[in-house]
Amino acid sequence: MFVKLKFKIIFFLITCSVTAQVGIDTPNPTATLDVNGNLRVRDIVEETNVAVKH
Repeated sequence: MFVKLKFKIIFFLITCSVTAQVGIDTPNPTATLDVNGNLRVRDIVEETNVAVKH
């Protein structure tokens, strides 16, 4: 019984983290980060060894 409950909790947490979306000033985000309004980015980290998947 405890093993099934533990499995269900872990599965739920993994599912939430994979499908999580954050909306700023929007009730229904349509992307991982959905901002309705102005956006300021202060620092951009440039990575040089990034593999691009097609």
